[in-house]
Amino acid sequence: MQPVDRTTAMLGLGAGLAGAMFVLFFWIIAAISYGRGMGFISQLELSGLWMTGFWAYPFVLFAATAAALIAFFAKAHQAAVALAGLPVAGVVLYYVALVTFY
Repeated sequence: MQPVDRTTAMLGLGAGLAGAMFVLFFWIIAAISYGRGMGFISQLELSGLWMTGFWAYPFVLFAATAAALIAFFAKAHQAAVALAGLPVAGVVLYYVALVTFY
């Protein structure tokens, strides 16, 4: 695999974090709706590990962002881009698992 230069890594970080913030916006809407007893999350009546997975997203986002920035400044550009995209990939996997197994 070719090494990732600093400029490309910055673009990858920006794209990954922009996607994660986009998901966070809709997560906030879902959390507010759940708190009011409305919305799709309330209708699903999630419990246990499924609900923990839902509430874990902001913490995963914060941890992945911090790890991506640390990797970027440590000049591990490939790892930084991968970590920046981790929350979006996690949301996709959570959705697929929810549709498949719940």
